[in-house]
Amino acid sequence: RRSGGTVLLVEDEPGVRSLVRQLLQRDGHHVLEAPDGENALEVSSSWKGPIDLVVTYLVMPRMGGREMAAHLLRGRPGTSFLFISGYPDDPRTAHEIAGAGSAYLNKPFTPEQFLQRVRELRAAWSAKA
Repeated sequence: RRSGGTVLLVEDEPGVRSLVRQLLQRDGHHVLEAPDGENALEVSSSWKGPIDLVVTYLVMPRMGGREMAAHLLRGRPGTSFLFISGYPDDPRTAHEIAGAGSAYLNKPFTPEQFLQRVRELRAAWSAKA
């Protein structure tokens, strides 16, 4: 079942990326993957279809989530973002970076909490379609 749209998952830890990819795939999403922000921009520019949601960690080597989101939005305005961080951060950051179709999730979180946030964002992008 692939009713959830396309998600670009940006995570530098391979084990975490694998776990999150599995959660997203089980929830019906097509998942594109990148280990950092720079690679995510390459994946985005080579993917010709829509990217409905970007799940990204804020802190990553080479290029973090904030900077990557700013670049990606230039070519894909209206993309939703789920920003994840293990550091104390202001949840308003998500809206300041990527607009109202975005959210913030602080680690640690459960798989259920993660999927609930993704589904909330999915409802928002589905309403736009």
